[in-house]
Amino acid sequence: MAAFINSLPRLLSDHYGITVSSGAVHPTLKFQGFYGPGSIWLTADGDVTLEDGASIERSSAYIRLIGLKVRLREPNWTSALVYAEDAPNVSLESLDIDGESTQGQYGVSAVLSKVVIVNSTISNVGVAVRASGSSVVSANGVTGSGNKVGGRVYRGGVLLLSEGTPDLLGGASNSKTGGIIVKSDGTLL
Repeated sequence: MAAFINSLPRLLSDHYGITVSSGAVHPTLKFQGFYGPGSIWLTADGDVTLEDGASIERSSAYIRLIGLKVRLREPNWTSALVYAEDAPNVSLESLDIDGESTQGQYGVSAVLSKVVIVNSTISNVGVAVRASGSSVVSANGVTGSGNKVGGRVYRGGVLLLSEGTPDLLGGASNSKTGGIIVKSDGTLL
């Protein structure tokens, strides 16, 4: 899978839909340097696990991950199961993100990015969702359990909690240092 993604042109003028029926993907699945009006959709049609997480970096093209399990066999350099940096068009849908007690890790970490998370679970991590460096993360129907911290925002990060997303994202608390967390009714946490 990584070889196919790496073989795609960096300038995406077409839509690339990739469907995987089953199996484990490793090492870390990376989407780096994609731009243009095209997109990449990676969809699981069965039991598919990203065993070393996913990373979307320096990509302005639309990247969409659907129906995948995301795990980490061991901590990685990003400290995240799904990491987005300088990526303004990321959609994570129906993902099962589970740190399996790697409590120092982030479930989803966004830096200088815009990420939409829909109908997903994020469990057993240190921080469920981190938004930093002016990132905006929208969580709609996102649940989880066993997280130390639900949302962490700093350096201008914004976390929008939409319908069906609990205030703490399965954590004991939230953390804010120079960012905001907005509840579905528009009030600030």
